[in-house]
Amino acid sequence: VRRVVIVEAGSKRVEGIVSL
Repeated sequence: VRRVVIVEAGSKRVEGIVSL
């Protein structure tokens, strides 16, 4: 479960960087 949360957080960070 923790790994899934980390992956989701990482994907959100990547999306934020791409949006910038």
